[in-house]
Amino acid sequence: MMTRRLMMAGLAVSVPAKGRAQFVPQKTTLSILSGTSPTHRMDVRDGGGYRIFRAIPHGGADHAIYLLDGNGAFDVLTQDLLAACPRLAIFGIGYPTDYKFDTDRRSLDYTPPVAAGPMPAPQRPSRMIGGAGLFLPRLTGELRRIAEEGSTILTRTLWGHSFGGLFALHALFTKPESFDRYAAISPSLWWGDGMLITVARMSLARTTPLLIACGDAEARRGDLDDDAFRHRLAVEAAQRQEFFDTLRETPRLVLEERVFPGLGHGQTLAASLPFALEMAE
Repeated sequence: MMTRRLMMAGLAVSVPAKGRAQFVPQKTTLSILSGTSPTHRMDVRDGGGYRIFRAIPHGGADHAIYLLDGNGAFDVLTQDLLAACPRLAIFGIGYPTDYKFDTDRRSLDYTPPVAAGPMPAPQRPSRMIGGAGLFLPRLTGELRRIAEEGSTILTRTLWGHSFGGLFALHALFTKPESFDRYAAISPSLWWGDGMLITVARMSLARTTPLLIACGDAEARRGDLDDDAFRHRLAVEAAQRQEFFDTLRETPRLVLEERVFPGLGHGQTLAASLPFALEMAE
């Protein structure tokens, strides 16, 4: 197995000020859709409860990348990024909302099953979780058919951030043939008490590239005091290292590890796109 390490930095971070980060929903601007690109034509299609954002090269494409959280991903897509990949089709799989993220829908679609099927979230019973096993065939079936209509795609890359990164790894571990390449950015490895870490071993029938990336300033502090937070950091760093070690031992997995210095969890979404698009070409 070939492993490429780029910009690897220490995973420990300094302890930030105590306090719980509040998620504030943000609306999209999607300025990329209002401009004219010399390399891509863009449109948005309905996919039966999903919104499919498409940027397709004027001259056609052999390769494609699928971006989960398509609303948020296309909100940070720029003309410069499009110009850098003039032969790559970019498909954002999002939801019919004016916001960057649909937290309820993504919580269901992107999280691996923890029981026989989807179930209410233990901490928030109004939100469902564990639907990744249902979403994956939908993504590779009807949503792919709609996204690729009019194109002949030979290779496909799946990109996801946070819960989307968790889903990308779930797809890789359970049905690796679903995509040719994978990019898991700041994957929520903590989810389900780290259940994905325990099932990281897989058997690949073909060489499969995986980009896995995070920021070195990511942390879930909550209400922990400094000592408890340092302990959490140490535990999560050890789990992450064990997870990476397992990935490195996987035959035919071409692993690229990247750490973004100084970036927090949300910032890695935009920072990762140039590297994921380059890998997908």
